[in-house]
Amino acid sequence: MARPKKDPLQADTRSRILEAAGEEFGRRGFEGARLEDIAARIGIRRASLFHYFESKEALYQEAVQATFSFLRRRLWKVFRARDTAAQAVERLVTEYLAFAEEYPASQQLFMRELVNPGGEGYAMLSREVLPLLSGVERFLKARGGPRLRDPASLRQAVLTWSLSAAARAAMGPHAKELWGRSNHDLALARAMVFSEAG
Repeated sequence: MARPKKDPLQADTRSRILEAAGEEFGRRGFEGARLEDIAARIGIRRASLFHYFESKEALYQEAVQATFSFLRRRLWKVFRARDTAAQAVERLVTEYLAFAEEYPASQQLFMRELVNPGGEGYAMLSREVLPLLSGVERFLKARGGPRLRDPASLRQAVLTWSLSAAARAAMGPHAKELWGRSNHDLALARAMVFSEAG
């Protein structure tokens, strides 16, 4: 017996709910986000959300997972490319910065959960962020070779520039007051990853 085909309209509605939920949870946090506001963003009733997600907690978890799955897919494209070490770092930083700027609410969500160990998404962020961070670290060690400044400090280097980029994206227009108008993330990443002699 053939399996029933998925309704493309339902799949699209589910994606739109996840995107709207990511925006609301990012701006207001788990406690502050209201299901009626998420539903209103895409023109459905609050009750309709429960056709797709059994609870606010389930919606939150899937919104966080969807955000990190999207980032992971973007970074895997960089990992699979046959770039030189310098090109790889440039593409990695550029791809992450593009993601942060295109989806600032994801960075707000990320920053909010990082400073709230008791929050709904903290354990999920640990499950999502740690493997991604380890993947970036392995990638840079494999591509960097003797040019690496200090392989033992790569994780800290990646966290330094990525958290700076996440914080800037999360702050929106106020970021210019702290970081200025120019973006130096790529230069910072290069300086932290490669030695001057490299």
